[in-house]
Amino acid sequence: MALTEQQIEAFRVIAGRIIPAEDGALGADDPAIFADLSSSLNDIAPAIVSVIEAVIAETSGRFAELPSAAQDAILHKVQSALGMTFWAAVQRVTLCYYRDDRVLSALGLRPGPPFPRGQVLEQGDWSLLDPVKARQPFWREA
Repeated sequence: MALTEQQIEAFRVIAGRIIPAEDGALGADDPAIFADLSSSLNDIAPAIVSVIEAVIAETSGRFAELPSAAQDAILHKVQSALGMTFWAAVQRVTLCYYRDDRVLSALGLRPGPPFPRGQVLEQGDWSLLDPVKARQPFWREA
């Protein structure tokens, strides 16, 4: 699902309000972070579009022109109206933000996936799961 230019611009501002650039830290509207975010919307695009369209409708398409406090107020109103749909959008923004190597480095973390880098994951005591495995099913069969 492709977003229109108006939707992309509104979404860039929304992402920047969800994680703003403060105190030298990158915001979610950083071009590289936003490009990653925009390219990973396939499975969640309907939720994102719902949020974007609600914001555009609330502001007659002028969301980017509003001061930060007004943008935040609109986002709170949309969050109240859309509930979990809004939080799905927030979750995707934060997911893409925290997988950016520059963000991880700024947090003092080593960029990239944690495995495989030679870290050894200690094996636990798998016998602790035996009571769970022995338990009778407590769910409905489809």
